[in-house]
Amino acid sequence: HMIYKHRERKEWHKKVLPFLGKLPDAEIARCVDVGVAQIRKMRTAMKIERFTKAKALEDVEAKETKKKR
Repeated sequence: HMIYKHRERKEWHKKVLPFLGKLPDAEIARCVDVGVAQIRKMRTAMKIERFTKAKALEDVEAKETKKKR
């Protein structure tokens, strides 16, 4: 796992945006070395649904369908 330290740690908000809802909150938190509650609070404030395996599979299937068209 990659963990951001020092100056980069202060900029974790920007780094996690693309991953909110696409990975478990705990995994994102571990990568940027912050508490899960901070990630969850940020995600919910942005009205992004939490990651689920079912949602991830739906997203993959939707992308595959688009490729076939």
